[in-house]
Amino acid sequence: QERRAEEPFINNIACQISFESNDAAKQKGRDRLPQTRAMKIFVWFDGIPKGQMFKRGDFIIFERLDEHDEPVTHNEGIIGEPRVYTRGIPHVELSLEAEE
Repeated sequence: QERRAEEPFINNIACQISFESNDAAKQKGRDRLPQTRAMKIFVWFDGIPKGQMFKRGDFIIFERLDEHDEPVTHNEGIIGEPRVYTRGIPHVELSLEAEE
């Protein structure tokens, strides 16, 4: 179930976007298909307002900015189950759910 608010409950926070390696498009076997790159978004706890947290089904919009704070990429979608890490640098890892 998608949770999309009229007003964002978390807005304008810094995050890190990570792309997993892309599977080569070259055929290596009869049944092998190229895979698309998976994206992960990392958000540090200190950027999340107190009392708020991401939940599965939340709709997110994120942009990658250049050195002049101009958008380079724009992505949006529904997140799966967030992974919370409390060791080291506390952060939440978000992944977009696959589109059907």
